[in-house]
Amino acid sequence: MNHWILTTRFVLFLVGWVGYLSAQAPDSMHFQRSISVDATFVTSDNLANTYLITAANAVVKLDSVGGKVASYTNNRLGRAAALDATNPLKLLVWYPDFQTAVVLDRTLTELGRLSLAAVGLYAVRAVAMAFDGNIWVYDDVRSKALKIRLDGAVLLESPPLQGYFPGRFAVAKIRDSGQRVYLNDPESGLCVLDQYANLDNLYNAFRLIDIDTDGAWLLCLEKDRLYFRHQLDMRLWSVPLPPAARVPETGIWLCKHGLFLQRGRALEQYSWD
Repeated sequence: MNHWILTTRFVLFLVGWVGYLSAQAPDSMHFQRSISVDATFVTSDNLANTYLITAANAVVKLDSVGGKVASYTNNRLGRAAALDATNPLKLLVWYPDFQTAVVLDRTLTELGRLSLAAVGLYAVRAVAMAFDGNIWVYDDVRSKALKIRLDGAVLLESPPLQGYFPGRFAVAKIRDSGQRVYLNDPESGLCVLDQYANLDNLYNAFRLIDIDTDGAWLLCLEKDRLYFRHQLDMRLWSVPLPPAARVPETGIWLCKHGLFLQRGRALEQYSWD
């Protein structure tokens, strides 16, 4: 009898908690601003600053209202392909043509760079800033994630990940939340590591266009919806994407503080707050 009462109370608690989450979670996204720029990559930090790579190969930092703060250009390393602004004091810029990661400070002044070819890595597909200030890379040849210092010393490496997926595991993006490390392949699925590079979980059925992290939340962008999954208690809620995000020719990037769409020569920002 007491067991039944406890079970009933627990179920009622869960129902109430789900109802609370439904009431608190936004149910749609709204247009926030349009910026006149042609971007090839966009991300943001936890201070609501926006960072983008322009079609002219410049890295540009914008403040929370879209004003230009600083810029950085390095054409000697080829085209910049991606940014990681998880740490707003250490921005990571990835130049795949020369297999080089460049670290910038908050004013976009260069702090250092890591040549992966110089440490024997020639087929890195994705890089990210580690939560402790080091760098995560995914080596496509050995199908391993490695944590590397800026001087090239390898601190950690994962087990080979290719065997856990039916097809090729071609990582397009890495994000370190401070609790987990996420490696996403839009075609094969999502791999989750712990902070010691041990395999934590696999989601072979996921087909995520993009991912990001915001505190304890994992943000997952699918074709028609944006999902928010809590890393600890697995709470889950979602919002539909705006109609403009469903046009195939539209560039789309998921960030901590919004969804960015490149439509023609205008960069549009949508928010769920």
